[in-house]
This record gives sequence, structure tokens and C-alpha cells, in this order.
Amino acid sequence: MSHQIESEIAIARKELDALIAAFEQRIPEFQKVQQACTAALERKDALGRKLDELNAEVEGATADFKAEFEAANYERTSAVKKTLNRKNDALSMVEELTEAMQKVERQIPLLRMEGGPEARYLRHTHSAIKKAYAKLRILEAIAAVPQEFKDALLLATEHFSQDRELDFVWCGLADAAKADGVLPAVPIEPLSVVPFTHEDFNWTPAQVHKARASLLAGAAPDTIQPSQRADLWLA
Repeated sequence: MSHQIESEIAIARKELDALIAAFEQRIPEFQKVQQACTAALERKDALGRKLDELNAEVEGATADFKAEFEAANYERTSAVKKTLNRKNDALSMVEELTEAMQKVERQIPLLRMEGGPEARYLRHTHSAIKKAYAKLRILEAIAAVPQEFKDALLLATEHFSQDRELDFVWCGLADAAKADGVLPAVPIEPLSVVPFTHEDFNWTPAQVHKARASLLAGAAPDTIQPSQRADLWLA
């Protein structure tokens, strides 16, 4: 093995190790935000279902109260008070649940704008890890090629002066790999970034600052989103 290829392998291995370290270092904090966002979304769904049930109960209790009040000739009978209390209890619970829902709805965009850029970073870094690993494996394979192949390649470079004329070498190697090769596993598994979406990846620090101020000023949570798309190169 030549000193040059040894040096290139060492550099490639160092680059791969640095990428893996950077990837793993960011995971714990990201997962905290990921879990919080998932929990907030699940809570929003649960509260939404409860609100639907209570609104239906309010509608039924209101109809019952009106019917009972009319039947009592609009007197405050015990039956009227009972249906009125039932309606008021349901309305109070709707009010409390609505407040809880609004709190969760304000929380979700904050979590998305915190976790989205981290999710994007992790996706990008894992893509870089795959490329760095592929480069390392190729360099290691080049270092281990048999002498017969080196001699044949040297002969080809002597007789095919233009780079495009040597395309058949790469094509032949690629075809052989597809026919008999086994795809090596990347040294680190990709990380799920659910529930964050491509739109969440677009948040920039300036946009986050502006969005936080808008939320504090009372902006509707469903209007909070990045104002422009970032350049994504996701694998």
C-alpha cells in the first residue's frame, strides 16, 4: 500500500469519525424536543376529541334545558335547575378545555421551530456520514486491489488518453458490484425526525425570533410558519 493511499484512508477515517461524533452529540437534546412535540400533538388530538364530545353534550343539555324550561312554563323548578346545571357544567368544562387547547396550540409551533432545524441538521449529517463511509470503503478497496488489476489499469491509462475513454472501467466495476456486490451497512442508523416536517426544517434564527414575538403578541398559532424555504439536500 502506497504512503499516499494510507494518508487518504487516515484522513477519510478521521472525517467519518468526526461526522459520527457530531451526529451522536446532537441526538439527546433533539430527542427531548422531539418527545415534547410528539406529546403536545397527541395532547392536542386528545383534547380535540374531548372538546367534540363536550360540545355535543352542551348542545344536548341546552336543548333539554329549553324544553324543560318551556314545559315548566318558564318557572325555576327543580327539574329546570337540574338541566340548567347540567348545561352550565358542560359549558364550564368546554371553557377550561378550550383554554387548555389554546395553550397546547401555542406550544406546538415553538417546539416545531426549535426541533425543525435540529432535525434538518441530523438528516444532513447522516447523509454526509453515508458519503464519507462510502469514500472510506472505496479507498480501502483501492488499497487492497490485486496486482493484476493495477497492471491492467496502468495499461489502460497508457492507451486511452482521454478521461471519457476510461469510462468503461468505472461502468464495468459498477456492473460487477450490482451483479455480485453486497451493500455494506452504514456504521450508524438514520434517526427518525417525526413529527417534524420539511416545512419545520426551514426555520432560521431570525424567523424564530420574529415568530416568537408574534406568538407573544397574540398571533394565531396556525399562522406561524417559516416565511421562506431553505435549501434542502436531504438523502
